[in-house]
Amino acid sequence: MKMYFEKIGMTSLLGEKGEYTPITVLSLLKNHFVEEKENGSTFLVEMKRKINKPELGYLIKHGICSKLESVKCKSDLSKSEETEEKDEEDVLENVNENGIDESAQLNLNDSSVEEDKNTSDESKEESAEGAPFDVKIKGKVVYIKGKNLKDQMDLKFFQNVNFVDVSGQSKGKGFQGPMKRHNFKGLRATHGVSVSHRSHGSTGMRNDPGKVFKNKKMAGHMGDVRVTKQSLRIFKVDFENNLLLICGSVAGPRRSIVEVKKAVKK
Repeated sequence: MKMYFEKIGMTSLLGEKGEYTPITVLSLLKNHFVEEKENGSTFLVEMKRKINKPELGYLIKHGICSKLESVKCKSDLSKSEETEEKDEEDVLENVNENGIDESAQLNLNDSSVEEDKNTSDESKEESAEGAPFDVKIKGKVVYIKGKNLKDQMDLKFFQNVNFVDVSGQSKGKGFQGPMKRHNFKGLRATHGVSVSHRSHGSTGMRNDPGKVFKNKKMAGHMGDVRVTKQSLRIFKVDFENNLLLICGSVAGPRRSIVEVKKAVKK
């Protein structure tokens, strides 16, 4: 089974023997159970991207988007009501300073509050009607193989696991030369080498075969590829904060999404 984490960053901690160990801190992403089948279970993993329309239709079919959206609408409405109350208090303070009668003040407040209530009720009805179709949640539908995984999408899965394989998208380096991209030695710094000290040298042969072979190590785009690091040891599992501490480095920048699963070779 594979699970998705967010890379928080790196640090170093003391081991059992007093040595410093480089640690990568991973935070477990929120998972919403969608459906359970014979061959596997389906989960919605909250990531920093919007879901596409086929995934949206699949979630609406199973009633997931409406639940999440209703919670979001309630929270947004409560925030808007709090801001409106603060604005009303500020207006009242300004009115008191300017010296307006209390009776007129109360009448103004009652009318404004009634109008606000009507508008808020209308907005609630509109949001409730358009909730399943105006979904703004960010996530990804993940198909995970295995049976009875509904209660296993947490860090308890790694409680008895010592080694994991971590996959991530490496940092993009842009267009780089052969010395940085392939660790070439480069040409000599003296004796006839002119303005080509960091070049890769010859790339082909004679008229036969008369071409450059595929996969020749040359300058080009570096990074931004999927990298899997195998057999990384788990340093600690923090159940309270949903953190997984792994020894060593993991591909990708901070706040990137990585995939963690049990090590294949261990």
